[in-house]
Amino acid sequence: MDEAPKIKEHILGFLVASETTDLGLSSLILNRLKELNIPFDAADAAKVSTDAISYFSNVQKLYTLFSAALQRWAILKEHRTIALKSWSDPQWESHVNSIEAVQYQAPNIREALLEVRDKVTDPLTKVEAQSLAEEVWSYRFLICTVVWYDILHHVNHVSKLLQSATMQLEVAVDLLTKANMSLTSYRDTGFAAAQATAKDMSEEINVEAVLNVKRQRSTK
Repeated sequence: MDEAPKIKEHILGFLVASETTDLGLSSLILNRLKELNIPFDAADAAKVSTDAISYFSNVQKLYTLFSAALQRWAILKEHRTIALKSWSDPQWESHVNSIEAVQYQAPNIREALLEVRDKVTDPLTKVEAQSLAEEVWSYRFLICTVVWYDILHHVNHVSKLLQSATMQLEVAVDLLTKANMSLTSYRDTGFAAAQATAKDMSEEINVEAVLNVKRQRSTK
């Protein structure tokens, strides 16, 4: 640029907020932007792909199933060290945390789902727990976990840096440029590494499943 940039602010209107939570305020703003015909759907890559929509729907189902009853949450706590988080929370860090538990504890979550299936009395809950256990065990789910965790972890790191009160414009531009380059590079080389990681996770779950079957047989 030939001259120093000038920052300008434009008031789009004033809104009355009945809720002051993060979710309430973000929903209020996004609804107003929609009324002004300012599209934001393309800014969320998770809403562009049907595979991504399906994946994050299953992540949310995991949290919903375990958090719906104290008994189920207690079962989950016995099997994991990293807590499941709700995907619906709008904060980037919560997005990362919702996947982190699956990324590092897929076998544990699957065991918890199978225990829920065996202990609950509600038929619908039994079916859902079994279905989610099979989904968590699938290679498709595991590779989605690896890819999205890598991407969101990187984006969240940059997002935190940009929120610093001492952040300077040139530093912010440099961070965004490097983030864009990193994500572009991941598209070319990261997927192969993600496949290898997902394969290792799949083999780990298979080993856990075999051991579990052997334990069941030994107790009969």
